[in-house]
Amino acid sequence: MGAQIFTHPFAVGLLATMDRLGRVVAATPAMLMIGSALGPVVGGALGQSLGFGAPRVAIAACGRSSGPINFTAR
Repeated sequence: MGAQIFTHPFAVGLLATMDRLGRVVAATPAMLMIGSALGPVVGGALGQSLGFGAPRVAIAACGRSSGPINFTAR
């Protein structure tokens, strides 16, 4: 949690420089809250149905798929 609090202002600042209209920066709190609400639900469902290694695989897949998106957005 501490890392998120530390890095959040930098991420929002980067988004603000990339998005001149400010729509992404305005939507950032909503995206954080939706992710915070859905993360435990999805992780629990994956853990219960496929075993507790499944959330780790899902996290790795999300991290792996977000790399190309970040590099092509610039």
